Amino acid sequence: MVGLPDKIQLTIPDDVLDKIRYLCQKIADVEWSGPCFYKHEGSISDPKNFKITLTDVLPLDKGTKVYTEYKLDGDFVDYMIDVGGEDALDWCMGHCHSHNTFDVFFSGTDQKELLDNAPNFNFYLSLIVNNAGEMVARVAFAVTAEKTIHNVPLYGTNEKGERYIFSKESQTIKSTKFYYHDCDIIAKKEVLTVPQHFIDRVHLLNNPPKKEYIAPVYDTPKGPDFNKKNMFDDDYRWDKEDLDEGKNLLITEKTAKKDYLDEASKFMKNFDFDLVTRGEFLRAFLAELFSFGRPVDFNEEFFLEDVLEECAENEGEDALKLATLVSEQYGDIYAKHFENATAKVFVNDCKEVISILEEMEMAHPYLRVTTKTLSHMLDHFQTVEV
Repeated sequence: MVGLPDKIQLTIPDDVLDKIRYLCQKIADVEWSGPCFYKHEGSISDPKNFKITLTDVLPLDKGTKVYTEYKLDGDFVDYMIDVGGEDALDWCMGHCHSHNTFDVFFSGTDQKELLDNAPNFNFYLSLIVNNAGEMVARVAFAVTAEKTIHNVPLYGTNEKGERYIFSKESQTIKSTKFYYHDCDIIAKKEVLTVPQHFIDRVHLLNNPPKKEYIAPVYDTPKGPDFNKKNMFDDDYRWDKEDLDEGKNLLITEKTAKKDYLDEASKFMKNFDFDLVTRGEFLRAFLAELFSFGRPVDFNEEFFLEDVLEECAENEGEDALKLATLVSEQYGDIYAKHFENATAKVFVNDCKEVISILEEMEMAHPYLRVTTKTLSHMLDHFQTVEV
């Protein structure tokens, strides 16, 4: 496949960009893929003046860390009509997929996908994105050469093993080559909003029907054993025998003592808030967590963002090191702040903590590794598959 010097302008409108960013946020650890739809103006024969505008993307597969594939069925036609109405009849179809946490580039697999699909279209768009908002795209097409040669001898072999001319015919020789134009991508919106039907579709990809065993609620474990056994040991799983033998660990459905305010740490109880929400308690917990256990001087001017800014200067350059430090002390500091919390409350709080950090990833990209580490921790604590 040969690259050409002229770039083609690819515009991604805000509503489509939101969908792509939403997919990268909700399916962040593995690749996702599906067809993308677009319209164009001008002619591919004049690439400098040829313009493509993305009209939609349809997620069809949640793959692995390094691979994704999907098969088209009648669903994508219905989707196009539902979203684009009669205008969708003029849309072209290409391919879009993520590289999650990896760089965006056309790998050997991506090149093969272009070669496989370009012959089926007049020209074929492929767009690759990642969680950092980086994007790269190519428009590929096939060119063919044909030449007819007259009086080409066709040889046979006689009874003596000698070649002889059986006949002379005209033969047409065909040759196909593949070329591509890189795209100059225009996309600018930063605020994320997506329609509910798209949210529902992504949720279905993330939660396919499967048999899953949900572990009962446990008292919140504390100390280093909690970190070592429940969160970070990939070989450890709760099974039914563990549950039968761990009778002292089982608890019935119950809520936190009185309400969330009763679970606040002592220093927060002594702090004079007119209105204190659970989110503020969790942000206070996060502030101490990202201060590596050092006491935080809380006052009315305090913001978690200040701690994260300081953290970025000290540890942000090594995101994996920071994630490790945070995860290693998460259980101990949480128990210090919310000493009466049940495991059910712990799980809900951890989900809220992850949401808070995800909202801050735009300003502090180094947090992406931490949020993924905490999600992994929560998965191993909360459920096992059978």
